[in-house]
Amino acid sequence: MDLAQAGLAAGAQVDPGPAVPSAVIAADGVDEMFEVFRPRMIARGFAPAVSRQVGVRAADAGDEWTLTPVPQGDRPWRGDG
Repeated sequence: MDLAQAGLAAGAQVDPGPAVPSAVIAADGVDEMFEVFRPRMIARGFAPAVSRQVGVRAADAGDEWTLTPVPQGDRPWRGDG
């Protein structure tokens, strides 16, 4: 439950602010996976290294990422998302 939902449940008048398109939220999740979770998983031995180049495109959000094979410990991605 977010702050706006909690306020509404309590009967308060809440201005939730501008809506964020779901495509933007989804692209942010993909970016977080590549920027935060994947490197941690690799460092801890829980995820395989990228063996060949893989492209991911969020056409609805205008973001894209490219995972490339690199030695473990390096950043195996670049993104403009």
